Amino acid sequence: MTKPVYSLQEYSYEVNGSSLLNELTVDIYEHEYLVIVGPNGAGKSTLLKCLNCLNSGGQGQLTLYDKSVTEYSRKQLAQHVGYVPQHMSPSISVSVYDFVAMSRYPYLGAFGPMGIEHEEAIQKALSNTHLEDLADRALHTLSGGERQRVLIAGALAQETNILLMDEPTTFLDPGQQAEMYKLLNALRDNHPHLTIVAVTHDVNYASMAADRILALSGGKRVFCGEPSDFMNKEVLDELYSTSFTLVNHPESGHLIALPEQIG
Repeated sequence: MTKPVYSLQEYSYEVNGSSLLNELTVDIYEHEYLVIVGPNGAGKSTLLKCLNCLNSGGQGQLTLYDKSVTEYSRKQLAQHVGYVPQHMSPSISVSVYDFVAMSRYPYLGAFGPMGIEHEEAIQKALSNTHLEDLADRALHTLSGGERQRVLIAGALAQETNILLMDEPTTFLDPGQQAEMYKLLNALRDNHPHLTIVAVTHDVNYASMAADRILALSGGKRVFCGEPSDFMNKEVLDELYSTSFTLVNHPESGHLIALPEQIG
């Protein structure tokens, strides 16, 4: 393993006395694709927001590049970390281009002009997410899947070394999901320092794409390791409190987890 970019040591986070993360210890490494899974309410999205300092006031140690995340200003943090939330408000009315352009703020002075390097980053992000033809459209006129791609384009335009993605394919159809998975693979192939931390409910995708899988339940770490070890009936049954059947994909041979038969 390379050096950790994030390190959590006995990290806990609570709201109004309710524990959302409980003494979580895990390192996240440079150029790693870490996928976080678990049932609803497990603390997955909470963890991403803590990594990006959208949640503050946690207890324990949470460092980014060996420095507490609380020591970074928002602008400094945005130069290291791009964040893709689950969704954006449909009422936002700026254009796609302007929204993606706003992601360049960490590199601009208070009154500095947007030079050629910023324009190139914006255009590359739009191209990678197939949004060139929608650049002039207002966000509130887009479909949910299109708005999700805009969020991803904004994170890419930041040109950071870390991407935090909270269920990035939730509003995408199967074809768009496949394109997004290809995009994430291509980004890692072309960016030797890029670290991706993604939350998903798709355990089959996680098992095929992740370098490691972190499973949470009730805010606690219940598994962290190789996908081959995660794709285990006992692990899955306990994590999701339901029975799974594991079969081999007819083409790739990868193990696929299927929930128990309904009806």
